Amino acid sequence: MKTKRILLLSIAAIFTVFLILPVLSVPARAAAEYVIDEAGLLTEEDKQTLGEVLESVSDTHDFDVAVVVIDPMYDGYTAQDTDELYSYNGFGRGEDKSGIILVYDCVERHWAFGAYGIGETAFTEAGRRYITKNIQPYFNDSDFFSAFMFYASAVDDFMYAYEAGTPHDETTLPGGDEHEQGTFVYESVGLLSDDEVLYLNGKLAEISEKHSFAVVVATTYSLGGKSAELYGADFLESIDLALNGDTRCCILVIATEERDFGFATPTGVGSEVFTYSGQAHLDTFYLPYLREDDYFGAFLAYAAACDDFLNMYEAGTPYGSNDYEDGDDGYVPYTPPYENSFIKKVPIAAVVALIVTIITTVVLSRQLKTVRPKREAKDYVVPGSLMLTRSLDRFTHKSISKVRIDTDSGSHGGGGGGGGHSFSSSSGGSFSGHSGKY
Repeated sequence: MKTKRILLLSIAAIFTVFLILPVLSVPARAAAEYVIDEAGLLTEEDKQTLGEVLESVSDTHDFDVAVVVIDPMYDGYTAQDTDELYSYNGFGRGEDKSGIILVYDCVERHWAFGAYGIGETAFTEAGRRYITKNIQPYFNDSDFFSAFMFYASAVDDFMYAYEAGTPHDETTLPGGDEHEQGTFVYESVGLLSDDEVLYLNGKLAEISEKHSFAVVVATTYSLGGKSAELYGADFLESIDLALNGDTRCCILVIATEERDFGFATPTGVGSEVFTYSGQAHLDTFYLPYLREDDYFGAFLAYAAACDDFLNMYEAGTPYGSNDYEDGDDGYVPYTPPYENSFIKKVPIAAVVALIVTIITTVVLSRQLKTVRPKREAKDYVVPGSLMLTRSLDRFTHKSISKVRIDTDSGSHGGGGGGGGHSFSSSSGGSFSGHSGKY
């Protein structure tokens, strides 16, 4: 009896071990799970190869390295939803869920990446700029496999540097200075998040490289007594642009103290791309966003508009030139791709309001008694209730409204820039630009 009990206990113990073993030793994530490509951007062969590389890098550093391709029309996510996608797909190792994810939007062709746990230290701001600069050309060429393979290789290199106690910074980036990305976003007020700065800088770098024309954005609290366009011209010269005959650059300046904006570009190629009247059109793209304090939306609209202006210049028909057959005055030939979230909600709100109004009207109308209108006013008077003994008209007062006629035709109005004009920088450089209030 005792022997039988011992046998049963032994069998139970062995069975318990087999139940607990899978929990104690969680199997490694399969290679395919490091690549989620619902849109079919990669071939099955490329997907398998990339998955194996990501799995190897992840296991080497005990740090999940993932790639997720999304289709917003299908799953509702955007490239900026890195946190949600990282958590939803169960990425991350250790208590701090260390890892990194690259998300690519195959519809809007936007991308972003997020680092977590030790990744926040391993990937410095300089390191993120390095990855942004070097991966963007692959995306521009739709060479997605090479883009993702570069990403895997860069993560591997950055993690080795972190483990050695020397995370990559401005002085230790792979390949030296030749790989450092130029800065096109100078954000000193805190209007944008770090991820928005990185994304916007990558977008402006792409446009600048495409046209060999530097497109710059700068923010400041105060203009220091200067006009916004003069501040922009001096700023371009301070970062070694618009000097020694360089006229292939432009800048949008935002000053939050008194809500000023300004645009400046050197006389030459810049003023030919952005003609005086063309600059008035440029304002129409980003001003609506600035007035709602949607700075990221404004800068994206500015970037898209500059790309279009440069395309038209390279085609030989810059906006505002006499060669453009539709003319320039009052004609906006291009609509920025960035849509304001408020505008998207207006139609929905209008439909809901209309439905509520109809229901309310129907319910209340059923509570009313039907009456017929009288033909003459006297029909409404109760007989004997009114005795009129005297009538007169008496003048009491008059109201006069006066509006001052503004004779100032300059470009410093409060509603917008009103077109460009020529001016000189503080050092005497020749520029074209304008400024206004938002």
